[in-house]
Amino acid sequence: MGFNQAVALRADDWNAWADRHEQIADDLERVFELTLVDPEQLEDMGLDSTDLPDLETRIAAMVELPPMLQDMYIQRQEDQRPEPVRNAEGPGRNDLCSCGSGRKYKKCCGDSARLH
Repeated sequence: MGFNQAVALRADDWNAWADRHEQIADDLERVFELTLVDPEQLEDMGLDSTDLPDLETRIAAMVELPPMLQDMYIQRQEDQRPEPVRNAEGPGRNDLCSCGSGRKYKKCCGDSARLH
């Protein structure tokens, strides 16, 4: 229940994440099934009491829970990894300098000993 309460605090972010990753959506649904324990809950949510998972389904979900959470953690890490920075293509050493001097870049603006 605590996990679902935490998810509800940022429901839009979790829904967007689940929309991008089908496996995350499936895992969240499995976790949600574990929280359904009372027929009154189902009624409050507009679900039929036949949607209450049986004991065997609950045990299977509990066994799968640690790897599911690990997969979520790994996916989150991958999603937060920044894109590599790519530098713009600069002039080559033997290209003409872009300042218009007519000299090669390495003898003009590309020369670290000279200030232009």
